[in-house]
Amino acid sequence: MTHPLPRLKLLTTTALCAPFLALPAYAQNLAEDYELDEIRIEADDAQTVLGNHTISQEDIEQRNPATISDVFDGESAVNASGGAAIAKKVYVNGIEETLLNVTIDGARQNKSAFHHTGNVLIDPGLLKVVEVTSGLAPADGGPGGLGGSIAYTTKDASDMLGAGDTFGGRLTLGGGSNGVGLRSTLSLYGQSGGFDYVLHGARHKGEDYKDGDGTTVQGTQADLTDYVAKFSYTSDEGHRVAFSASDTRDTGDRAAQMGPGPFVFIRPDFSGLNTGPNMIVDALARRTSYSLTYTKEDARG
Repeated sequence: MTHPLPRLKLLTTTALCAPFLALPAYAQNLAEDYELDEIRIEADDAQTVLGNHTISQEDIEQRNPATISDVFDGESAVNASGGAAIAKKVYVNGIEETLLNVTIDGARQNKSAFHHTGNVLIDPGLLKVVEVTSGLAPADGGPGGLGGSIAYTTKDASDMLGAGDTFGGRLTLGGGSNGVGLRSTLSLYGQSGGFDYVLHGARHKGEDYKDGDGTTVQGTQADLTDYVAKFSYTSDEGHRVAFSASDTRDTGDRAAQMGPGPFVFIRPDFSGLNTGPNMIVDALARRTSYSLTYTKEDARG
């Protein structure tokens, strides 16, 4: 004979975790087995409590980001440091991105940049959504996610075309003071017969910015070039294969210091160090990323 106490205890626990299940659970005869269906917590507020944050396409469009810092405006768990684009690093609950699992369109990003420069140089003009996991990332998030994860996803043609449209383009031009300079982007995209593509280019050029005391910080000028190409095909059965490639370069004059021997250590945003005078060098920081993905659009089970 099965003792009813363990089963009663299980139902009480269920009632505490999910109050909306309490009445149906207690209505069952305790002498009978009752199997709960799968419970999935998918509401945005519930995911936020669990440490999962999603910056949607609508959020990104409203913020109209010129730098990666603008993407995370208003996100209390995420912030980006640095003034120059090359110096920006993203932190999730204070944990720097080298300790996170960072992907762009599913491709895991390298983390070997010198510690005074950003590790994921990215232009935000084509971002569709950013998913952030604070704390221990789930197992399916991939390796290197002990402190969390950041997943950047770029736009497809369908995200920018209206219903029935097969081709489109977008040209943007913006500027600002104190080092922002001029930023321009050009995007061309189209879709036809299951094929779709996106071609995107961006150029950001500016001058050295001034700090709060009005002092010019040398080696902080904006000088960013970004190219993105995405091609994909979706069959009538929902099988989708997509290839994306991106190349982002920062070629500005940067502050640096001589190290031991012939080595030069670039330290963007650094000035007035006591360890030696700064020198301005013609630096290059480059990030290239390639991804090939397969998805089933209407997969079930």
